[in-house]
Amino acid sequence: MKNIFLLTILLYGAVTATHSAPIEKTGIADRNPFRFYDKKIRKVPKLEMVLISKSRKTALIDGMEYQIGSLFGKSRIITIAIDHIELSSGGKIRKVSIDEAVR
Repeated sequence: MKNIFLLTILLYGAVTATHSAPIEKTGIADRNPFRFYDKKIRKVPKLEMVLISKSRKTALIDGMEYQIGSLFGKSRIITIAIDHIELSSGGKIRKVSIDEAVR
């Protein structure tokens, strides 16, 4: 009976000794999955809404109001319709619909 008791203590000591050693960080386990490699995420501007009244037409892009003729970056707003706007840049005209990215 003494031998079984001593064997149990020795096995318990061996198991706890291996588990109490400090765990080495591998680089994969300690990486934050919600962090994007220290790169900043650029928010792409989006045409949120078009407001049309008798007196004015307004496009809402990322919370900012723009009228016909306003500059947005390097593009000029040339048309504001019910469901889209048209941008002119470098002689090219682009149509941007609501909820679409404005690039």
